[in-house]
Amino acid sequence: SSLVSGLLDLVLDPAEPENHRSSAVAALLELTPSLDEKEGRQVIDVLRPLAAGDYPASPFDQDEAHPFSAIRVSMHIDGSLRAAALQSVARLLKRFPQLSGEWFPPLLFAALVDDVARVQRAGLLGAAEHPGLVPSVLITRALRSERPFVRANAIRAWVATGEELPDDALALTRDEAPIVRMTLAELGAHLPDIQRADLLSELSADPDPLVSFRAGLASGGPAAGASGSSITSS
Repeated sequence: SSLVSGLLDLVLDPAEPENHRSSAVAALLELTPSLDEKEGRQVIDVLRPLAAGDYPASPFDQDEAHPFSAIRVSMHIDGSLRAAALQSVARLLKRFPQLSGEWFPPLLFAALVDDVARVQRAGLLGAAEHPGLVPSVLITRALRSERPFVRANAIRAWVATGEELPDDALALTRDEAPIVRMTLAELGAHLPDIQRADLLSELSADPDPLVSFRAGLASGGPAAGASGSSITSS
C-alpha cells in the first residue's frame, strides 16, 4: 500500500534522525495485522539489516556541532532503530512463519548480548514471541541484568518457554523495581502449576498495591494488597 511504501521510504532515509526512522518502524509494527504476505516480505527485507544494526548514524545524530545539537542530544536514543526493527521483524515472522529462515535466530542472539539495553529488551521480546530459538542461558543472563526493564522482558521470554522458572527468576519476587514484580504478577497465570500458587501468594502480599492487585487477578482471588489498599486507577 502507499502507506507502507511511504513508511519504508522514511525508514530507509539516512538523512532522517534515528528516532524519526524508529517511529516509522513502530508504525509498521502496528500495521502488522493488516499486512498480506507480499507486504510482510517487503517490510522484512527492508528491516532485516536494520535489525542487525547495519546502518550508519544520520548526519543529524552524528554531528555534535550541528546547530540543533542540544535537541539532538535530548532526542537521540541509542539503538532505537535497531530495536524497533528487530521487534517488528519478530512480530512479522510470528504472523508469517514461512518467511523465517536460519538468519533470524542469530539476530536474537546478537541482541541479547548487546551492550545497549533497548536492543537487549527487543531481543527478549523477540525470544518471547518465538520461544525455543535462543539458549536459556542467555535469558538467565538477562534475568540478572542491572536494568529493570531488561529483567522484566527476560521474565516474559522465560515464561513463554513454558518451563519452570529458575531460581534467578523466582528471586525477582523481591526485586527492588516494581515493574519487575509487576511482570511476574501479570504472567503468574501462565506459570507451571508447581510454581504458580506460591509465587502469586507472595506477590499478592506485595507492598505495592498495583502489584498485589495484578497478582490477585492472576490467581483469581481478591484484588487487594496486604494492607487492604484498593486500586481506583491504573
